[in-house]
Amino acid sequence: MKRLRAYKIFLAEPVDQTGLNNLRAVLGLHPRGRLNDDWNYEFGYKYLKDTGVQAVKLVLWRADDAPWHLTVSYSNDNIPTAEELNRWQAEIIAGVESTGFSATIRDSPEQ
Repeated sequence: MKRLRAYKIFLAEPVDQTGLNNLRAVLGLHPRGRLNDDWNYEFGYKYLKDTGVQAVKLVLWRADDAPWHLTVSYSNDNIPTAEELNRWQAEIIAGVESTGFSATIRDSPEQ
C-alpha cells in the first residue's frame, strides 16, 4: 500500500537529547532510534488517525544532509480531510514551538 506525504515540518535548530525528549513528550511520540547512533533516522512516531497500514502517521526524522523534520503521511485508502490535516498541522507546530524550536512548513496541503 502506497503512503502519501501530506507535509513536512522542518526544525530550524539542531536537536540534542533534551530537545528530543521534550519533542517526544509534547507531541506524544513513541520513541524510536538513539541519538548517538549515526544510522538511526526515525526518532519517534504517533498515529494521528487509525492504526497499522491504514493509519495517518506523524514521524520525527533526522537526515544526514537536511534539518530534522516531522512528516505526516497517510495511505491512499485513508485520505484525511483538509480540516484534519490543517488541525494536525497547527497542533504539531504549536507543540514544536512550545519546546523552543522554530518550525517551517513545506508541502502544506494549502499550497
